[in-house]
Amino acid sequence: MSTTTETPTSSGSATIPATMRAVVVHGPGDYRLEERPVPTPGPGELLLRTDAVGICASDLKCYHGAAKFWGDENRPAWAETDRIPGHEFVGTIVAGDEDALTKRKRWRGARSAYEPNTPRR
Repeated sequence: MSTTTETPTSSGSATIPATMRAVVVHGPGDYRLEERPVPTPGPGELLLRTDAVGICASDLKCYHGAAKFWGDENRPAWAETDRIPGHEFVGTIVAGDEDALTKRKRWRGARSAYEPNTPRR
């Protein structure tokens, strides 16, 4: 559960909890539900409240320690510990700077899905 310390959004219409619950990677087979600070969006970024998430085959392979993620004698690891995994989710925009909202043609309160196959610019 999130703490009671909350921060007003830039619009002043809602509050954002200071902390959130998140699954955190500590290693293969070692994922833990933890309390973490809610990130503050930087310039050009939006903050979404997670409404729903999916788990795909690659998430399970990473959890189970597949060499593709954690490396072996033939390849280096690229999975990292102390990370919040996941790349299939939908959420509601709760904060972000006006430039980011305008550029993405979005607004606070809009639901948005993450598209993991979109290249970053």
